[in-house]
Amino acid sequence: MISRRQLLIAGAGSAVLLVAPRGAWAAPIRLAQPILDPTTIQKYVTELLIPPAMPPARKHGKHKIEEYLIGVRQFSQQVLPPGLPSTTVWGYGSAVHKGTFSSPSFTINARADHPVRVTWINQLVDKRGKFLPHLLPVDPTLHWANPPGGIAGRDSMPTFTETPGPYIGPAEPVKSSETFSWSGVL
Repeated sequence: MISRRQLLIAGAGSAVLLVAPRGAWAAPIRLAQPILDPTTIQKYVTELLIPPAMPPARKHGKHKIEEYLIGVRQFSQQVLPPGLPSTTVWGYGSAVHKGTFSSPSFTINARADHPVRVTWINQLVDKRGKFLPHLLPVDPTLHWANPPGGIAGRDSMPTFTETPGPYIGPAEPVKSSETFSWSGVL
């Protein structure tokens, strides 16, 4: 006898096949690890992280501005209960303090009338300095998902005569040496 859940899953899978654009199934998805059965994973056994405060990189100037250098990296973290495989995640941490990268990330504690400067650094690169591909599949047929012409063409809507291949570009369209800074009083 088929269960209601199995019927719904089969129906959803069939509906996806019916509405998928031509050529969308040309390249099969290869998984690094087999998919785990969610019914076999114990629930509510791993304590949730209470994010500690992000350590500032330095305090400088006559106003003692707290400066944070925060990078985003890819790493493995034990998200599932012990005994199950670790999960590849993206998370933030201090670029100058070891052991601060986690997901969820540390918090920035700021006080009123005390200036804070944050520099965000893209560290989503491999050992050779090449940008990592996105962890999740990107549908390039969605508006702005894979703009033609890079940043210069980001406000244009692409037209396709056939479904493009999977997006293999970088997770961020900036060089790893470029940063974005925000300064202000909270």
